[in-house]
Amino acid sequence: MIPLFFDKTGNAETFLKYTAVIADVAKLQIGIQIGGSTIQDAKEDMRIKFKGAMATGTSLVFYMDKIVGKFKQGTYSIVQI
Repeated sequence: MIPLFFDKTGNAETFLKYTAVIADVAKLQIGIQIGGSTIQDAKEDMRIKFKGAMATGTSLVFYMDKIVGKFKQGTYSIVQI
């Protein structure tokens, strides 16, 4: 089960900056859309974040901001903050 947080206050990102490795998916997607980076660049950034989280034993957070993901039902638990 993957925890999925919906932060209506905007404070979770601030807290997680100090306790987890954050992969800013929204920023990567915007970079791809405007042509400033490629999908390969985004993959490499995610790989580095994953490697960093594994090396330090911290959580890896995919910060999606206002991006809506398509999640398979039953594979996550929802926590509203």
